[in-house]
Amino acid sequence: MSDTVEPRQPLSPAKRKRLQQSFEHASKMMSGGNYDYAHELFTQCVVGDPANVLYARNLLGNLQKKYNNNKKGSKMAAIRGAGAKGSGKKAALQKDWLSVLKSGIEVLKLNPWDTSTLVAMATACEHLEYEECEQAYLRAALEADMKDPEINRQAGRAARLSRTTGRIALGSRQGGQTRMQDGRVVEVRDLRVDFPLES
Repeated sequence: MSDTVEPRQPLSPAKRKRLQQSFEHASKMMSGGNYDYAHELFTQCVVGDPANVLYARNLLGNLQKKYNNNKKGSKMAAIRGAGAKGSGKKAALQKDWLSVLKSGIEVLKLNPWDTSTLVAMATACEHLEYEECEQAYLRAALEADMKDPEINRQAGRAARLSRTTGRIALGSRQGGQTRMQDGRVVEVRDLRVDFPLES
């Protein structure tokens, strides 16, 4: 949010209607098991309206179903997605946040649990001030690797800075511990960020 972001222009009614039709058709394709075609349609929706959290969540959910929630994605995803990942890193250096999102979608197509890509997309959403989408990508990254301290830090910061109803719960996972010394917290294990469910 430190960068100057041009105010988001509202979508025209025609574009909103087209995206909604694509979304509805994608949802039907997903429920019918045609995940690849559904991904193409969800991609159109996310690229057309990157601030729409419903589109982002369904894109991720479709890909997770495609890979039967295997937490790995496709075989050789790291190699096959290297070009798109490199494009995303270059776009981030240039602060081209929409291109970061587009490149991220290409990587997630191969592995929807790629935490570095999910975090990069969340960072792009933070700069674009798409709070709900930022939280959706961070939630997906946490589901992929709950113990990663960097993901937990970014999710905690997003919850603190959120203008919505994000909240932080310390030690709410099994085994969560807080160690006190001289009346102050010196160590927190298993930090978990609970984001609000549907608004």
